[in-house]
Formats: sequence, C-alpha cells, structure tokens
Amino acid sequence: MPLIVDHDQRRLEIAALVARMIATQGLDAVTVRSVAEEAGYSTAVVSHYFNGKRELLLHCYQLTAARAARMPAENGEDSLAAFLDALLPCHAQARENWRVWVVFWGVAIADPEFSAVQREQLRAARQRVGGLLAQECPTASPAALDDEATRLLTTLMGVAVQAAFDEPSHWPPERQRRHLRNAISACRAALR
Repeated sequence: MPLIVDHDQRRLEIAALVARMIATQGLDAVTVRSVAEEAGYSTAVVSHYFNGKRELLLHCYQLTAARAARMPAENGEDSLAAFLDALLPCHAQARENWRVWVVFWGVAIADPEFSAVQREQLRAARQRVGGLLAQECPTASPAALDDEATRLLTTLMGVAVQAAFDEPSHWPPERQRRHLRNAISACRAALR
C-alpha cells in the first residue's frame, strides 16, 4: 500500500525548515540540495513541492508572515499591547521570524514579487494596529490613526531587529516590552 502524504503539510514542513536554515545559516546556505539533505529527502522530493529555490524562498517568506499573523490570536488576547507583544522576539519562533524577515528585506529591494509581499505585510500590520488603536481612541481621525500605527510599527521593528541580533542579555523580554509600552503610551496621548 502506498504511503499517504499530506502535500500541504509537507510543503509547510519544508518551508519551516528553510526558515530555520535562513535564521541560523543565512540565505546562501539554502539550496534545493541543502534543504533536501537537511530534511532527509531526495532533491526530487523537494523539487516535487517547489519549482526551484525562488519558489521555496517565497513560500518560506509567506509562511513566516502567516505564523506571525497567528501569534497574537493564539495568545487569546485582542488588545493592542498583546498584538504587539506577540510579535516581539521574546521567544524562539518570533526571533526566527525576525531573522528571516531581515534577510528577505534585502531580497525584496530587487525582486518585485518579494517587494509586493513585504508591502502587503506592512499594510496588513498597519491596518491591524490602526484598528486596535481605533478601539481605544474612537474619535481619532483615520489619518491620525494611520500615523500612530506607523509609529508603533516603526518602534516594534527597531526593537525587534536589535533584540533579534544583539546579545540576548541586552534585550531581555521585559526591556523589549518596556520600550513598546512607552511607544503605546505616546501614541494614545497623541490621539487624545
């Protein structure tokens, strides 16, 4: 009897492996051959699921975005602070996501498809943060909400990039959250 394989699950597993490889070894370490070796598959198996390295990388990029989008909901909270906290690199999965994103920002500069994915991720995050701010400050104008959502995401990215690459002792979770809470307080004050 042939082995039944969940193809969607296999694609996710391979993309997750690619994310780990990028986060620990860098983009140059990722080839169809190295991914196959790391996964314990033949290159034919990896090639069955992905038409080359570019498609593999794009799927990985989209996977990390989808994982990050699920994190706040998995925490069971729907507040602004909870949403932003879930994205901070305070745990291994979020740290990996940030390392992968930073690598892909460089790719997105020259690749229109990766650039479009990056723009969509930023737009969706800005819209989500703006919506959460609107719940707290319902009289704020859409333009002001967008400005403050942009400010919060800028702070989040700055803290996250430093925390993902600096010595962990220099950016413990409480320090990351403190910087974010200060930015949230400043945004709330600006909207009132």
